[in-house]
Amino acid sequence: MQSYPKDSIEYYLLKNFNWTLFKDEVHENEAKWNKKLKRYINYPQILDLILEISDELKTAYDLKSDYVFFNKQSDLNNAENDLWKHIEEMKKSNIPEILKLKNTLIKWSQEIVNSFTFIDGRRITNGIMESRNGVAKEIKKNANGYKNFPRFRNRCLYCMNKDTKPNYAGSHKSIRMKGSSRGHYTKNK
Repeated sequence: MQSYPKDSIEYYLLKNFNWTLFKDEVHENEAKWNKKLKRYINYPQILDLILEISDELKTAYDLKSDYVFFNKQSDLNNAENDLWKHIEEMKKSNIPEILKLKNTLIKWSQEIVNSFTFIDGRRITNGIMESRNGVAKEIKKNANGYKNFPRFRNRCLYCMNKDTKPNYAGSHKSIRMKGSSRGHYTKNK
C-alpha cells in the first residue's frame, strides 16, 4: 500500500478493503455506488480488483486460501501429506513473508498434524483455554488490577462458570486482606 500514491485507486482499495484479503470467503452483497471507483461494485469484485494490483499479492492470497482449505478439509490420515504439499507450494513462491511462514509451518508441523485428532467428534484445540485466559485478563483490566488473589480467583470462577450459584460454605473465613485498620474517623458536625 505504501508503494502507491495516497490518491491512487490501489492505495484506496488496499487501505479501505484490506479486510477482504483476510476473510476465508467474501460473500456477495448488493452492489453499491462507490464514489472513488465511479461505479456500482460489490465485495467479491473489490477483492478481484485488489488481487489484480500485484502478482505477489495474488500468489500470497491463493496460498492463504489453500491453507484455509487444508485446515478445514484434511483429516488425520492425510494431514501430514497435505501439509508438506502446501509447504512445497510455499517454497515456489519466493515471497519473503511466505518463506518465513513456511519455516514456521515446518517447525510446528508435528503439532499441526496432531491438531487433526478428533475426540468426541471435535478437533483438539487450545481455543477454550485461550478464551479463558482472555476473560481473566479482561476481569483484571476492568478492576484496574487485584491485590487480593483469592478475590480475583473467586471473581474469575464466578464469571466463567455460567451455572455457578453463590457458595456460602466456609463463608465464616474472611478473604479480606490483612493490614492496618483505617484509623479514627469523626464526622464533621
